[in-house]
Amino acid sequence: MADKLERPEEEIKVTGREEPIRMTYVIFNDILRFVGTPDEAIASIMTSQDTRDLILRRLLSNYKKPIEDSKDLIPVEEMGISIYEIDDVLAWVIEHVTYFFMSQAEKLQKRMKKYPEQAKKMMSSDRSETGTPV
Repeated sequence: MADKLERPEEEIKVTGREEPIRMTYVIFNDILRFVGTPDEAIASIMTSQDTRDLILRRLLSNYKKPIEDSKDLIPVEEMGISIYEIDDVLAWVIEHVTYFFMSQAEKLQKRMKKYPEQAKKMMSSDRSETGTPV
């Protein structure tokens, strides 16, 4: 039997900030837009400086609504996070992204087992490159 996925901590404490950073639905949705597809997400966080910058600025901004423009994010020079804590924060983000994609895949797998005929039809349908039926 596979190990049960463990949910990541909802908050992370960053030195110099009164309040911990909390992973909310709005923030997580913004992060998912920054990182792309499940195939790209972790590599994007680990290798793209632009993606890391957007994620860190999003987490450190006190903006409660979805980000529509990067001008809504805290300026880089005001971030005030130690370079040594950046790795911890990004690892925490990776845990959230990984948990989300893995738990979604696990739930989909269970649904497919529950409804094998429908799953078979879905899997055998001819699809275009974008995934839409042809």
